[in-house]
Amino acid sequence: MENKEQYYTELITSYFSGEATVKEVDELAGWVMADAANKTLFEEYCKTLQEINNLKADQWIDLDKEWKLMESRLPARKSNRAITNVLKIFNDSSLFINSHWTLRIAAVMILVAVPLFFIYLYLSKPEIITLAASDMIEKVRLTDETMVTLNRNTTLTYPARFRGNYREVKLTGEAFFNVSHKTDKPFIISSGNVRVKVLGTSFMINTRKSAGNVEVILVDGSIVIYYQGQHKNYKILSPGDKANISLSDKSITVTRNDDPNFMAWKTHLIIFLDEPLDKIVATLNRVYHANIRLEQENLLSCRLTATFDKQSLESVLQVISATLDLKIQSFNSEIVLSGNGCN
Repeated sequence: MENKEQYYTELITSYFSGEATVKEVDELAGWVMADAANKTLFEEYCKTLQEINNLKADQWIDLDKEWKLMESRLPARKSNRAITNVLKIFNDSSLFINSHWTLRIAAVMILVAVPLFFIYLYLSKPEIITLAASDMIEKVRLTDETMVTLNRNTTLTYPARFRGNYREVKLTGEAFFNVSHKTDKPFIISSGNVRVKVLGTSFMINTRKSAGNVEVILVDGSIVIYYQGQHKNYKILSPGDKANISLSDKSITVTRNDDPNFMAWKTHLIIFLDEPLDKIVATLNRVYHANIRLEQENLLSCRLTATFDKQSLESVLQVISATLDLKIQSFNSEIVLSGNGCN
């Protein structure tokens, strides 16, 4: 029972921080409406936030103006009468609250006073779209003009239109994002509990690393990486940085990216600079989704310097074979490279 209460307390925290997904808001609304005790807990949480706000207010604003602003943004519905009543209650008071919490507390009061409107407002959510790239690389332009390129076997879930203070999508697999700049509405990529938050930039994210870890490589701009609910433990990346995110101990390690081919699956530009053959094979397997292996260990001493621009796997292998005097054999879906090795 205690674990369940803790779960919903964390869900409430996510809701007020603006990080709750549409599904989580849906779940929270159902939980609040299901039991009077749940509603009481929610109300107590609201009061706590208000008390904290009263203690830490550092920027004071006219609540009447804030309510009018919020009212102007709400859709005209039959429930407007109920909202007007709530507004009237607040307009008659002399409360002034911190601007950071205004809209959050406003949402709370609407939820407590007119729960049916809350259900309507948050469950009349935009259509959720899931794009799955199976055997081909897919490109999609989101409604905010963000461009996303999905590698094969990658899934992207996003709303048909973005609402609220965040633009949030969910990713499973590998993708390159070119995010449109919107200072007032950060773009967030979710992968499990990992969050990548950006304003406008381009970067690659891969959720399929070993042990289920996540890798993020920044091309330009800046991004913030953190775990959900752990905002203080964050890392800021600069262009050329690579972040390895461990799901086991929730650590985030930032180093410089030394792989010139990290985007080769997207650009099909492959650059090898005195690269050992085993790393070449690993790159080709990743870029072409192939199954290539070396037959003998003596081939590990072979190295190659070459550039391939939008060439087929067959063409690339022919060049490597001719350069390093290798034999290419195919067995069903497996490609085997063999030879006498290199000095």
